[in-house]
Amino acid sequence: MKYVLVTGGVVSGLGKGVTASSIGLILKACGLRVTSIKIDPYLNTDAGTMSPFEHGEVFVLDDGGEVDLDLGNYERFLDIKLTRDNNITTGKIYQSVIDKERKGDYLGKTVQVVPHITDAIQEWIERVAMIPVDGMEGPADVCVIELGGTIGDIESMPFIEALGQFSYRGGNGNFCLIHVSLVPVLNVVGEQELDENVKAKLSQFCHVPAENIINLYDVSNIWHVPLLLKDQKAHEAILKVLNLSGIIGEPALGEWTSMAELCDRLHEPVRIAIIGKYTGLSDSYLSVLKALVREDFDSFLLRNDFKSVGSRDVFDLMQWFKVNARRSTTEAMFLLCFLDREGDWLGESEPIPIFRWNELVKLGLMLSHVFRERLTRVRVSATMALPQGADISGLLLIHVPPMRLKNGNHIKWDYDRDDVPGPRGEARYPYPKHAPALLHASVACRRKLIIDWVLSSDLEDIPAKENLNAYKESWNLLKGADGVLVPGGFGDRGVQGKIVAAKYARENGIPFLGICLGMQIAVIEFTRSVLGLQDANSTEFDPKTLNPCVIFMPEGSKTHMGGTMRLGSRRTYFQVKDCITAKLYGNKSFIDERHRHRYEVNPDMVAQLEDAGLSFVGKDESGQRMEIVELHNHPYYVGVQFHPEFKSRPGKPSAFFLGLQVGTWCQPDGHLGLIAAACGQLDAVLKKGVAKASANSNGTSSIKSHQYGNADKTSKCSRGVIYSNGNGVHC
Repeated sequence: MKYVLVTGGVVSGLGKGVTASSIGLILKACGLRVTSIKIDPYLNTDAGTMSPFEHGEVFVLDDGGEVDLDLGNYERFLDIKLTRDNNITTGKIYQSVIDKERKGDYLGKTVQVVPHITDAIQEWIERVAMIPVDGMEGPADVCVIELGGTIGDIESMPFIEALGQFSYRGGNGNFCLIHVSLVPVLNVVGEQELDENVKAKLSQFCHVPAENIINLYDVSNIWHVPLLLKDQKAHEAILKVLNLSGIIGEPALGEWTSMAELCDRLHEPVRIAIIGKYTGLSDSYLSVLKALVREDFDSFLLRNDFKSVGSRDVFDLMQWFKVNARRSTTEAMFLLCFLDREGDWLGESEPIPIFRWNELVKLGLMLSHVFRERLTRVRVSATMALPQGADISGLLLIHVPPMRLKNGNHIKWDYDRDDVPGPRGEARYPYPKHAPALLHASVACRRKLIIDWVLSSDLEDIPAKENLNAYKESWNLLKGADGVLVPGGFGDRGVQGKIVAAKYARENGIPFLGICLGMQIAVIEFTRSVLGLQDANSTEFDPKTLNPCVIFMPEGSKTHMGGTMRLGSRRTYFQVKDCITAKLYGNKSFIDERHRHRYEVNPDMVAQLEDAGLSFVGKDESGQRMEIVELHNHPYYVGVQFHPEFKSRPGKPSAFFLGLQVGTWCQPDGHLGLIAAACGQLDAVLKKGVAKASANSNGTSSIKSHQYGNADKTSKCSRGVIYSNGNGVHC
């Protein structure tokens, strides 16, 4: 077994996960079988009890493991199925050592960090690395290990010591260390390539050969990151350290390259509104393209009587740019600097003075550092008059669609933009697991994904009284969407906003997909609006409701939170053969999807709901637990109790997501229906038999295996298509 360790320095969140995934992919493309391990030094046993505010999304595996979101990256990039043991935490290690001590396994010795904790870490790595994860027999050839956090963290020290011992035990040719670090460049250019002088200095002080220093600069989508590694011959350096040079061929990334380039060429949009309560977080739902402006700028100025742009109005203007133009705080503030006091754009009537231009560039850089957000890089508008000699090679400008200003003139801003934070691919927005699934489906449909993040609480009546602008803007986003997605969640905050969003989609024929809580929301709304039971609710939100249409599952625990939900892969049986979802899955009799929930639809109310037109087309093996719901006489109104996004793969989009968009003929795996319906192509998809190709299984790839080491036992295994992710979203 060969091992590749990826560590990080300077700051956390540099993109170790995407880097580790890309390294695994490029090694797989060379013909090696690859597995992955993520080490999280926190004391939690797993990520299951953590809030998105703390650690981003919780990714669920087939075996029910609630793990770090980076394991989702590994599964999507490498198309593999990992286990809960592929995520090592300090809590798991210490618990295993304490359990052994209680049994007397240490024979009365004093149990210490060294050697007992460090030995336990090494034994865990060796054991898990031997578990097959790609659907083949026998262990993988290479195990990519990512050490979370930053080198120097106190909590990481036992792992660093253990890995140091592990590399010595493995011997030369079996262990490769890769360190991901930040090289800050104080320059207005968003993308910076390290020149040879910088590499030489790094080589001198870090004792790393210059040819082994790889530069992962900002890219248009993270599918390009493995291509950066390949272009800089990172695979050759890794294979050399692992004594595999000359044995393994060049990486075959032709299809991956095609998908990365296709992502960059997509222009025709499909707009999906995600209704959630974490829309201000960084890692809860994942990054995607922001929405475009939905009303004329001059109407905003006139409506708010902005005869001049003074300090009193700056906050309101910034809020308008943030909500209507979907700008970050940094971008919104920077865009304001291009308005004069009359509300007109600088450079429209006469060139911007060179001193003013230099001030704007410096201001943009300062805002980026203050708010820790990179400004968007776009091409400058041809109608903006710049000062003579202005450097626009790395121009930091915010673009908006054509807008008519007060003076009647029009400014044409470029639509083409680089809206991706970089190789890290992480977002300033939540719900990371849904955006990749939507992206997989939209790329399959040859559409450019645009996600409108709508704060569910802003759709409720209370914000209409307290913040009328936020209320109107949120409703404008909902009404302008091609499809609506209500994701999972916990707690009652923002629930009413999700209910009214589901009602709007149902009554107006807008394609709708509800996932987990989203399905329960659809049931609650239908019970209230159609059955007339206005107090219908979930016992999660109202334990005393007289009409509980969603109830706590009998087998659930009300005293312990960790690992007590209905978790992991469960089988769903279709009850109706000609329903939309069964067709999207190629008329299969059953499907296997991953679950994570404590509440379920009340089986005692199912008959009443179905008599009113809500059809429960998918149930578990007992027939008592509702898994899939569809609404008759609606283009696409679907709710699922499971999480199809966890198994969505590039090139094999989730059937439920793709159905929302529609367009291409590819292998399904969950979100297919939503995108297809949003694009108006659902009928075409169903007629073409999209899902007949294969099931939504992991563990396949089009990358050819040259068969090294343990791979020879399964050389006859066929593989499907594997692609990457784009638009700044995790693959």
